[in-house]
Amino acid sequence: MATITMQCEPVQVSTMTLKTEPEPSPLLDLPLDIMFEIVDLLPLHSKVIFSQTCSDLRAVVKNETAQKLLSAPRAERVSYLRLREKAMPHYRLCYMCMRLHKLEV
Repeated sequence: MATITMQCEPVQVSTMTLKTEPEPSPLLDLPLDIMFEIVDLLPLHSKVIFSQTCSDLRAVVKNETAQKLLSAPRAERVSYLRLREKAMPHYRLCYMCMRLHKLEV
């Protein structure tokens, strides 16, 4: 019976640097007047979602957009919550209380 001997050589592990800062959105490269034109074309619920993508875009859309959504017609609020629901797979929209509820797993 033969014996097999294995020799391990040290393996050099390269260190990877992790990105801590996300890449800025290419939308931020647009001139402000064009950005305002785009935002003006969006329905209210989409403006709120758009403003939640990053702090710079939130500054463009302003916080008043979210306030307008609170007093908007029910259909507009449902549209917003349905968009949020798509992005949050563990939550479901309750049409009775108009809130997203976490699913019990």
